[in-house]
Amino acid sequence: MTASDIVRSLVGFAVRLCRSAREVAARVSAGPAGGAARSAWGWFRSTRVGRRFDAWLAGHHDYVLNRFKGRMTARERRLMQRVLQGMPEPDCVMRTGSRADVGQWWNQWLGGGRLWLAMAGAELLLVAHGKRPHVERIPRESLGASQYNQVTGELVLAKAANAALRKLRVSPVDGWLVIKLIGNGGI
Repeated sequence: MTASDIVRSLVGFAVRLCRSAREVAARVSAGPAGGAARSAWGWFRSTRVGRRFDAWLAGHHDYVLNRFKGRMTARERRLMQRVLQGMPEPDCVMRTGSRADVGQWWNQWLGGGRLWLAMAGAELLLVAHGKRPHVERIPRESLGASQYNQVTGELVLAKAANAALRKLRVSPVDGWLVIKLIGNGGI
């Protein structure tokens, strides 16, 4: 039995399990237990705590949805706009797979705040939102020897004097775009 056969059988099992769980959930929600659960949830949402929970959920809905879809949250967007103020329109803004320490208690488990890369004017900007936001400005001319490592999936920045981060995890397409914008002319 090869590895692909094992993966194929596990995927088939997961699909059958999801289908069965959906059928069970449909039967339970159609029965008396589903009606009781709906009425209990309605009662909870009518209480003061339930209204506060709804307000909290509405406030964090944007954050969770944007994180799930890989987009900037509203706070990250405001920080990026503050950093880009007075600069020309960025050539590119992309999410990296790298993280930076931004001083939040849960960062030690999640690895830090998500880093966003922007190429604007004559600078490469690295931004991560948090209690202590991470903002780095690296001049483009000091990045001439940068390259994309296809094996590790990292953009390796040239030895810039003021760069705290040397390696950024990005997709091959994003890495190629940054290298092209820096001026290497290729990978």
